[in-house]
Amino acid sequence: MFFSVFPPFWIVGALVLFMKLEPVPESECGKTAAEQAAEIAIIRKVEVKWAKRSLLALIGLVIIIALVILSLLLAHTGPFARHQ
Repeated sequence: MFFSVFPPFWIVGALVLFMKLEPVPESECGKTAAEQAAEIAIIRKVEVKWAKRSLLALIGLVIIIALVILSLLLAHTGPFARHQ
């Protein structure tokens, strides 16, 4: 399974949790409101699944970055080294 390793996409993917799918007017798509509602329900289920995965990946990245910075601070190395 391929999962994108590009953090800006994770941000956009997580934002899907806060967006709502709107049906297209029947005259434009040729489907009834009931058909569109069924399709939107299926699409939304998949979108939410991937949005949650993107959010978890983003949270994981933030935690890893915080741990690296914290470990460098505590070890007084790298950019946080004390110069004498």
